[in-house]
Amino acid sequence: MEVPKHRKLLSLLALSCLILLLYGPVIGYDFIAVDDGGQVLENEKIHRFTLENLMKIFSSATVSMYQPLTSLLFAFIIAIFGFKTAAGFHIASILLHILNSCLVYTVGQRLFKNKVNPLLFASLFAFHPLAVEAVSWVSATSSLVFTTFFLAGIIQYDRYLEFGHKKHYRASILVFFLGCLCKIQMIPFVFVLFLLDFLRGNQLIQKDKLYLKIPFVLIALVFTWVTLQFRGEQSGFTGNYNPILLVPIQITWYALKAFFPANLGIVYDWPQTLNVVWIVASSAVLSALIYLAYKKIKNKLFVFGLLFYLSNIILHTSLFSSFLGPYADRYGYLSVFGIWISVFSLFGQKQMKAVSIVGYVVMAIFFITAKQQTTSWEDTIALWSQNLKHQTASFSNGMRGQLYYEKGMYAAAQQDFEIVARSPDPRFEPEKYAYLYGALGIMTTDSDGIKSAQYFNQACQYDPSAGNLHNAGMAYEKINAFEKAERFYLKCTEISSTPKCFNSLSSLYFQLERFEDGAAITAQAIESGFEELIFYEMSCFFLIQTDQIEAARDHYEKAQKLYLEADNKTPDPILLNLGRMLKAFP
Repeated sequence: MEVPKHRKLLSLLALSCLILLLYGPVIGYDFIAVDDGGQVLENEKIHRFTLENLMKIFSSATVSMYQPLTSLLFAFIIAIFGFKTAAGFHIASILLHILNSCLVYTVGQRLFKNKVNPLLFASLFAFHPLAVEAVSWVSATSSLVFTTFFLAGIIQYDRYLEFGHKKHYRASILVFFLGCLCKIQMIPFVFVLFLLDFLRGNQLIQKDKLYLKIPFVLIALVFTWVTLQFRGEQSGFTGNYNPILLVPIQITWYALKAFFPANLGIVYDWPQTLNVVWIVASSAVLSALIYLAYKKIKNKLFVFGLLFYLSNIILHTSLFSSFLGPYADRYGYLSVFGIWISVFSLFGQKQMKAVSIVGYVVMAIFFITAKQQTTSWEDTIALWSQNLKHQTASFSNGMRGQLYYEKGMYAAAQQDFEIVARSPDPRFEPEKYAYLYGALGIMTTDSDGIKSAQYFNQACQYDPSAGNLHNAGMAYEKINAFEKAERFYLKCTEISSTPKCFNSLSSLYFQLERFEDGAAITAQAIESGFEELIFYEMSCFFLIQTDQIEAARDHYEKAQKLYLEADNKTPDPILLNLGRMLKAFP
């Protein structure tokens, strides 16, 4: 019996209100300093609506992902709300999640023909803690948008199978195309079409319906090619084994989190070594599920749900990608929907009352857990702090330490950075380590000169830029390691486009009374275009000390000219002293 329209509307209204209760506080949260910069704050092509920006949106990637429709959504949000705060983006995400939950209600209604309360079905989706990342993080909006098209596509194609109207078939093609413009994870929809054929027919592959899949396959191939052009071979894998061996564990991890969504985070650690027990256990569970699907082939909903889950989650395993971590909560946003389909398919009509009671208890637990989880997204420091409760790698320390450092919380930053220094995480790029060791060098300058010099030395190993070389030179000079200081200063002068390295090196030679080297380095500075008062004064002094009096007088005159041109009101004691020194010579 079909649910009356007024009852359905009331159910969806109640569901929407609960979602607002759960995620309402997120509207006050700011952007997260993980990808939100590249996706929104520094993504100039979405800041203004122009034809040029529109062309860029559809012809380029954003943080190595081809997602033009998601970027276009961001552009609309900015046009309405601006981006001084993230409130507009969070409002859009919550509305999308409400829409997706309503679509899940409709899909559940169609799949189970009202044998299962579709409100319970939609609530388990809406309040699941795995959804928190997708809803709370601006950069995960693409997961919400493509899910909207994925679910709408299921409804349209299923209506085509039920009524045979071509308009539903054409609508499913259009929806699939738009979903691919949001995120490449739309691709498994092609396989779901076969699952819908199986659900409404007798076989997984039905010859008379194969031609219907041709437009979908062609679109999928085009977008797969486009995605590969932009994404390439990026990897954050840090283990010492073939990452493909982790696939069974990854698949079972999401299945377990569907029922026990605890210890969630933003970036999970790659296991450095594989646990054989976990591989065997997860492979056994996966094999058992596949065998169960074979044995329950007549229970089409069970097979549909299991294969729906597997087809969606497989793209997020190391079989296809190995990015920052082996898991991500947002990847379970749509995928675990299939698990609930399989679970509910195992119970008959007589058991539905008991199932509903248990289901609403689980839903309440999920709601409370998700509510707590949302607080972790209040700011980026809170997010990384939460991550460190469950992950042991130093990656989270490095990310949090940078935020502490930028906020001037140096004691906390030093503590986090030193953890990374003791236990480096290979997921950090050389630039990140250069920044980290440079910051440690600055923070330990006054407290531990030797350690400061060592940190600056390590910063130079990752990034031998003029700034790092100069800092290292100053640190070694401070602890009287003059040879090392000179070495860093000399390297700095080779690449420097600023006078500070020449200045520090000439001061070092003055301190060491190496006047000939001082004369040479100041001459080099002047020849390099740094015709400044300080270099002519230093050069004059060095030339006097090496008995090059005529050259010294020439540089003295040039120094006086620069001094007068600067229109200084106070006497220059250095110039006065140099003048007296030169008068001593005939």
